Amino acid sequence: MSRGWAIVLTQVLLLLIGCRQADRQPAVVLEADIAAIVEVREALEGTHNDGDVEAFLVHCTDGMVTIRPGAPAIVGRDQMRRALQLHLEFDRPTETFRSGEIAVAGEWAFDTGTSVEAIRLPGRPAVEIHYNYVMIFQRQPDSSWKVARHIWNRSS
Repeated sequence: MSRGWAIVLTQVLLLLIGCRQADRQPAVVLEADIAAIVEVREALEGTHNDGDVEAFLVHCTDGMVTIRPGAPAIVGRDQMRRALQLHLEFDRPTETFRSGEIAVAGEWAFDTGTSVEAIRLPGRPAVEIHYNYVMIFQRQPDSSWKVARHIWNRSS
């Protein structure tokens, strides 16, 4: 009986190892995904700095959620549009992202890093605010990537 269990256990282990190997994505695919995510993040930065709200929203999922410090979450494109329009109009900011890590896990990916936002209030010198961020990307049906969640807080 113990020999039978040993055979069954060996078969189960081999099956699990084989399935685990099948789950791994080839490095070429991951590199292409990471490059696409960097491209989206750079496009977000550029459209934000250009003040182009509609071009910014192209890179966001319909149900995007933004969680920012000390404020209610922004949920969906319509809320994001209004919040971004006010922010860009009032603060006239420019932002620079510095990615620290990008990881891809199937249909989801995340990018963590730091950002510096320069706020330019009328009649005042620019003020730089430093943040830590997490962006969560979701693969779209056409294999492109869009931001589904953006979370940030001020760094010290």
